[in-house]
Amino acid sequence: MIETGLDLDEDYYVNDDRWAGHYLLLTGYDDNSEIFIAHDSLLGPDQQVNYSDIEKHWIAFNHVYMLVYLPNQEPLLQEILGTNWDPDSNREQALNDSTNYLQENPEDAFEWFNLGSNLVYFNRYEEAVQAYDKAREIGIPQRMLRYQFGPFFAYYNAKRFDDLWTIVNYALRITYNSEEALYWKGWALFQQDDYYGAITAFRESRLNNLYNPAAGKALEELGAEP
Repeated sequence: MIETGLDLDEDYYVNDDRWAGHYLLLTGYDDNSEIFIAHDSLLGPDQQVNYSDIEKHWIAFNHVYMLVYLPNQEPLLQEILGTNWDPDSNREQALNDSTNYLQENPEDAFEWFNLGSNLVYFNRYEEAVQAYDKAREIGIPQRMLRYQFGPFFAYYNAKRFDDLWTIVNYALRITYNSEEALYWKGWALFQQDDYYGAITAFRESRLNNLYNPAAGKALEELGAEP
């Protein structure tokens, strides 16, 4: 399963850029025709998608993929993936790919965003915020922070709290009930010594997803009841 970008057919709010995240379950491929067979969460099963179209939209999500397999298939999968079976090695390769790609495509906002996310994985927050700064300067889609949350981690840990506040408020204007944006709003308010506001934001985040433990843990740290 891969996550890609999608161009919507209609506006959902004023000045909508019509970009959204999307999932495809890849079930087959044909190298001769250069197509994947995909179950599309919007269009239905057995869609034929060109390799080039996959790449065009997959880059927006750092070429992330989720593998679905039976337990007895794990040794074969390890053999196929090689060093990419190890999460750290896989991410190191993604980091190298981003760095190399940007040398030839320095104005690609998606790849700057990917670079930031790969650096966040290794807790290299100061470098990550520089990459995210560049992505924001070039321009990222309006809904980007609905799906990917690396910038929240990066700006907070780099102590760029004004920027954290800016992207939190922007994310909530686009998706008012985003549990992730509400969670980071809580920490942004905490840094402003607004403990009541932080607790309120954490509680609202938790209400939007009772199965996400992050907001509950934050409330516990502040000595507040869920």
